[in-house]
Amino acid sequence: MFVEAVLLEMGFHIHWYIGIASIWFFILILHFVKVYIKDRFMNKEWENEQIERLVSKQKNRIHQLESKIQADPTQNKS
Repeated sequence: MFVEAVLLEMGFHIHWYIGIASIWFFILILHFVKVYIKDRFMNKEWENEQIERLVSKQKNRIHQLESKIQADPTQNKS
């Protein structure tokens, strides 16, 4: 904004918000390219690793619950 103020004082009569919006749009485009094109960390390999991790956690929890039920037969009666 300092640069915009200096340019306006020097006689460049442009709307300051156009410059700010252009800079913001340029940064947004750079961010889009970085996230969606360059660094695609959420690809198919990542998805498969996450599914395997969650299935493993679920199997461990099921095993814990089954062993708890078998260890305490008095709670099985309703």
